[in-house]
Amino acid sequence: MCGWRAWLLAVCAVPVGARAEPLRLAITNSGIYLSAFVAQENGYFAAHGLDVTIEPVVITSTMPAALMSGSVQIAGPSTPVFLQAVDGGIDLVALAGSALATPDGPNEALLAPAGSAIRAPADLGGRRVGVPGIGTIMDVIFRHWLAAEGVDQARVNFVEVGMARVADALRGGVVDAAVANDPVLFRILRQVPPPGYVVYYMRALPGALPIVLYVARRDWAMAHPAAVAGFRAATKDGAAFALAHPDAARAIMAKYLHVSDAVLADMELPELAPAVTVDQLARMAAMMRAQDMLHGTLAEPAADVTGLLAP
Repeated sequence: MCGWRAWLLAVCAVPVGARAEPLRLAITNSGIYLSAFVAQENGYFAAHGLDVTIEPVVITSTMPAALMSGSVQIAGPSTPVFLQAVDGGIDLVALAGSALATPDGPNEALLAPAGSAIRAPADLGGRRVGVPGIGTIMDVIFRHWLAAEGVDQARVNFVEVGMARVADALRGGVVDAAVANDPVLFRILRQVPPPGYVVYYMRALPGALPIVLYVARRDWAMAHPAAVAGFRAATKDGAAFALAHPDAARAIMAKYLHVSDAVLADMELPELAPAVTVDQLARMAAMMRAQDMLHGTLAEPAADVTGLLAP
């Protein structure tokens, strides 16, 4: 049985003078990848021996397939997508974290339009609720919140709606409510009239958890230790820069997300956290088991949840 340690890969430093290695990175249009945006914009990837091309995708659930096909070498799926892929037998490893979801996080919310009859969690029964992808982090946390509010999720009609389509889906009545994150969330909150119901549902979280992970196929990672080390170092540098220079980091995020100055003014920086712990993965897996989302190896209690692989 594969233990938790096998999902977290530690590697050696980048050799001095190594040639720049081409690398395609799959991400979605979200500020949670700020560490990668800064690493690209400030030249940290290049400084660590990488020639990175960022490949935007619509939803993270497509990322494991992209990794397996070799169309990208590293991807940033949501943590549940990663755990389900490993649970299903896909041999992926986590290289680094990106940002944390926290109980007081302002970057994700449930929205219902003005004039909606939805005024409380119980009103979601029988309604169509848009999520960016079944099994994504937003979906898992939202369902966890529903359970905490005593709402039977079997009575909620979940509809996959790409984040770029959330505003139109709400406006056109395609869904009765939807979950959204930045920058879409902030755009919708600025609309006139504003949404009639807004809930920051991450308050139900059992502590801080990684939203997405930068992951790769195990065989690729083991064959490219310098590239993995360079990627980890560059994103760590990107996170450190964002912490030290929030205004500059916010401008970089706005550039990569293609948002206006008005939206930029309201956007909160994500809580970047390059390090990933087995405890965080264990807590996420526990949430997923409660939702019957894990059915393979990870559905059983992990025997080894205490530490990372040694370098």
